[in-house]
Amino acid sequence: MATLRWLWRQLTSMRIALILLFLLALASIPGSIFPQRGTSPLRVNEFLQDNPTSGPILDRLYMFDVFASPWFAAIYLLLFISLTGCVLPRAFEHANELRSLPPAAPRNLSRLPVHLQWQSNQPTAQVISETQKAWKKRGWRVRSGEDWVSAEKGYSRETGNLIFHLALLVLLIAVGFGGAMGFRGTVIVREESGFANNVTQFDTFAPGRMFGADQLPPFSFSLIDFGSDFQRGGQQNGAPRDFYAELAVKDDPNSDPRNVRVEVNKPLRTAGITVYLVGHGYAPEFTIRDSAGKIVWQDAAVFLPQDSAFTSSGVIKVPDTVPQLGLQGFFLPTVSEDFSNGPVSKFPAADNPEVYISAWVGD
Repeated sequence: MATLRWLWRQLTSMRIALILLFLLALASIPGSIFPQRGTSPLRVNEFLQDNPTSGPILDRLYMFDVFASPWFAAIYLLLFISLTGCVLPRAFEHANELRSLPPAAPRNLSRLPVHLQWQSNQPTAQVISETQKAWKKRGWRVRSGEDWVSAEKGYSRETGNLIFHLALLVLLIAVGFGGAMGFRGTVIVREESGFANNVTQFDTFAPGRMFGADQLPPFSFSLIDFGSDFQRGGQQNGAPRDFYAELAVKDDPNSDPRNVRVEVNKPLRTAGITVYLVGHGYAPEFTIRDSAGKIVWQDAAVFLPQDSAFTSSGVIKVPDTVPQLGLQGFFLPTVSEDFSNGPVSKFPAADNPEVYISAWVGD
């Protein structure tokens, strides 16, 4: 029991709480260095393909699921316990101190290490009254007796310190509650198509431990228009400058659609859900005809960006023909003249788009 009490005192000390807070910040760094499955599953797969040796090792260390890893959860829970055991008792004790009166003045001032003594010809009651008023104006807490007065101050620093740590504790609770009761999903939506908030509509869906698919609110939206702009010239040539989506949103099946413009850091908020625009790409339209000129397939196909110049790869499956057809290729928004490293794009905007296709026949 003595060992457990010692461990509890160590865990609930402010020093350990600060160390755990530093470790939590340190453990979050890989989440910004490596792509995460919760937000960029395609980039995770690309990283694993490009790094066949180190990729699987990093995957086993949860580098691509940092915020869902056991070691991150352990730090998070220890920090939560440490702050709870450290801050709450101090907050209750501080609240009691604020409600209590200052201590009575000592009868023998010489016991105080620092004291000053002088005499006055004024009545005792008048001296006490004037002293009380002077100290109260300066923000002191005052207590007086028949022939004495005492005052104290200095609680504001501790109050601010406790408010900060209580806010941090509330933040940890909110993050944990959101992770358990919420969900995260990603979906690619083509222009002039739509999305309904259903599990089958998501490309990736990661619910919290206490979240069920039947809790999804029934909102939907249509992607009316999408626009993007890129830096032209200079050292940051090709860097994204702006991209936005014009949506027609229905907050529930019976409501009228409302127009919403979603931009970077300006998400769609509806029915308790926040929808962010996290990326974009191209979906070129294709028309496939048979030998007689009859259209056997006509639609837009999503091509996924592979680099910053939006060299994109994609596939088209035509299963209803005899024989069945499969097309695999690259979409280049602005084709490069140099093909020494294969077909690549030299700029992300569709200035000179071309598609390079390989056709396959079979099941």
